[in-house]
Amino acid sequence: MATQDFKQIAEPQVASHIRIALNGVKEGITGHTIMRINQTGNEIIALNMYKPIEAHRKVGLSPKTPESADLERRIIKPKAFHVSIPTDWESINELNHNPRGPLSEVVTNSLKEAMEREVVRSAFGPSIVGPYDANEPPKEFDKNMIVKIGDRIPGRSSQFDNTTADRLLLAARNLQKNGVNFKNKSVYLAMTSDAYTTLLGDIRLSKDYVQYANWEHGIMTHFAGFEIVITECLPGGKKQPCEYDKEGKETDTPSIPLPQLPKDAPKDALPVKSYALYWDKPALETAIWKNMELKVGKQTERSFSHLLYGAFQMGCVRTEESRIGYIEMPA
Repeated sequence: MATQDFKQIAEPQVASHIRIALNGVKEGITGHTIMRINQTGNEIIALNMYKPIEAHRKVGLSPKTPESADLERRIIKPKAFHVSIPTDWESINELNHNPRGPLSEVVTNSLKEAMEREVVRSAFGPSIVGPYDANEPPKEFDKNMIVKIGDRIPGRSSQFDNTTADRLLLAARNLQKNGVNFKNKSVYLAMTSDAYTTLLGDIRLSKDYVQYANWEHGIMTHFAGFEIVITECLPGGKKQPCEYDKEGKETDTPSIPLPQLPKDAPKDALPVKSYALYWDKPALETAIWKNMELKVGKQTERSFSHLLYGAFQMGCVRTEESRIGYIEMPA
C-alpha cells in the first residue's frame, strides 16, 4: 500500500523535480551549451549557424529562386543513462513529504554527472554530419584549434615563457581569428581544479597577467575574455569520462587518452596531465529527451528492501569546429 501511495503521490513530483533540474542545469560544461529540452524521436538535427550558405544577388523583378543550399547539419543521437539506489522504505516514504529530499538529489546529481561526461566525449569526439543516412564522414576535431603544451606566443621575450596563462592567450587568439566576438560574453574555458591553481600561480609570478583576469570575492571568474568553468570531468580530471563495458558499467580506460612523453623527450619536456576545453557557446549543442523514468521497486534478496531507479536520454554534438578547441595542460 505504501509503495502504491508513493507511485500516486510522490513519484510524479520527484520525477518533475529531477526533470526540471536536468533541463535547467547551469553548472559545468553542460550548462554553457545550447540546450534543447523535451525532445522526442530517434535523432535531433542541429544546424551549423556559423557556416552561412551563399546569398545570391536578386536581379530583375521576378528572379529565379535559388534551388539549393549547402546547409550543414549535425545529428544528435540519444544515449540512455540510468542509476538505482538501494534503500529502505523510510527513506522512500520521506519523498512523500519532501520530493526534493536527499534521495532525489542523489539521483539528480548522478544523472547530471553522467550527462557532463557525455558532453565532454561529444566535445572531443567525432560529430555526425546529417542527414544521418547520407553516408557523410564524421567531422573530427580541428587540429588547428589545439594549443600544444610546447606552443609559445610569437615574439614573446618575457622570462615567463610557455606558461599556462600564455596557452590561454593563444586559445583566445584562435577564436578571435575565426570571428568569435568576446563581447557577446558566451565564450568559455573549462579546466580542472589543478589547472586553475597553476594559472593562479602564473598570475602571482608576473603582474603582466593581472590585466587579463577578472575577480569576484577573491575568485578568478574570467581570464583573457573567457568565463572560467571548473570541472573534473575533463580528460585527466578526477572524474574524466571512461569507456563502458558490455554491461554498461564505466571502466578505468579513459575515453580521451592523454598523450605520453616519448622515451627520447628532452629532460625539461612537460608532460600533458589534462586538457582544458575552450569554446563559443553555440559550438556545442545538448539535447535532453522527454521520456525520463523514475520508479520505486522492492528487492527481497538484500537487506535494503527497496530500490529507487532513475533513467533519462540525452545527447550532444559539436556543431562547428572553428569555434571550439582544447589546450594541453601541465597540471
